[in-house]
Amino acid sequence: MKTAGPLQKLLHLANAREALRSGELAQALNEVDAAVASDPAFAAAQTLRAEIIARMNAMAVSECVTVVPAAVPAAVVAVVADPLVPASIAVTTTATPVAPPTTTPAKPRPRQTSSKTTAIPMVLGILVIAIGVGVVLLASGIIGRIAEPARPVAVRPTSPKPVPTSDIALPAPPRTALAPASVTPRTAVASDEPRAVAAIEWASPRLTHLSVRPRWRASALHVEDAALLRDLGQGVGELWVGKLTGNEDAIFVGGSIDEGDWAKLRASIKPTGVVWRIYSNRSSSSADAPISAATAAGFSRVKRVRYSADFSAEQFALRRGPR
Repeated sequence: MKTAGPLQKLLHLANAREALRSGELAQALNEVDAAVASDPAFAAAQTLRAEIIARMNAMAVSECVTVVPAAVPAAVVAVVADPLVPASIAVTTTATPVAPPTTTPAKPRPRQTSSKTTAIPMVLGILVIAIGVGVVLLASGIIGRIAEPARPVAVRPTSPKPVPTSDIALPAPPRTALAPASVTPRTAVASDEPRAVAAIEWASPRLTHLSVRPRWRASALHVEDAALLRDLGQGVGELWVGKLTGNEDAIFVGGSIDEGDWAKLRASIKPTGVVWRIYSNRSSSSADAPISAATAAGFSRVKRVRYSADFSAEQFALRRGPR
C-alpha cells in the first residue's frame, strides 16, 4: 500500500478538528486514525486522538446516568462505569414498589455535512484564485505599459530632380517635326518570304521605324547609336549587348560584317528572326556595303530605313528553302 503524502495527513488532521468542533466524534476519530495510519509518529494526530477518546468516554458516562423520581427517597443508585464499555446501572430498592426508571431520550443531532468532501474543492478554489490573481497582475502589467508617442520626423521638401529628356517619356512628337524617313525601294526577294507584320506605334520613332516588338529577345553588337540602345532596353523583353545568346528574335549589328560574322548570326537567330545592320548616314562606304556575304550566308535584304537624322538601318531575313 502506498503511503499518503504530507498533504494528505494534514488534510485528515484538519478534517478531524473540523468534525470535533461540530460534535461528530466518530467522524473525527476516523479522520485522526487515517492521519495516524499515514504517519504513526505524527504527534499532533496522537494528541488529538487522545482528546477525542476522552470526549467520547465522557459522553458515554453522561448518557448512562439514570434519572430517579423524587418520590422514592430510599432508592440507592450504584453506577459502575467502564471508560471504554457502556455503563451498567445497579438499583436497589425497599419493599415499596418503585416506578420504573425513566430516561430522557437523547435529542437527535442534526447531521452536518462532512468537511472532508468540502476540503478538496476549497484547495482547488484557492489555487484557481491564485492563478487568477497572477493573470490579472500580468494583464495589468501589459496594459499598463504606456506606448511611446511617435516621434515627429522632420521631412524636408525635396525639389524634383530634372528628368533627362527621353523619347520614351515624352509623347510622340508631331510627324511634321521629324525628319522625313526615306525608304529605298524594296529589292526583289523570294516570293515565299514571310509577310510583313503591322508596325506598332511607339513613343520612340526609332522603334517604330525598325518595327520592334515588345516581347523580342534581342542582341546588339557594335552599335554606335546610344539612343537606340537605350530605347531597345526599355522597349523589348530582353536585350543582350555585346554577345549572342541564341534563339534571338532580332539582332542589331553595326560596323562591317564579313562572311564569318554572317554565319554566326545565322546560327544564333531564330528562323523567323531579322537582322538590322545599323550604320551612320555620314559614312557613304557603310551605306553602299555589298550584300554578297549576307547572300552567301542565306540572308536576303528586305528594306532600308532612315530611322533618325544620324543613322539608318538595313533589314535582312533568312531565305526560305523551296517547298
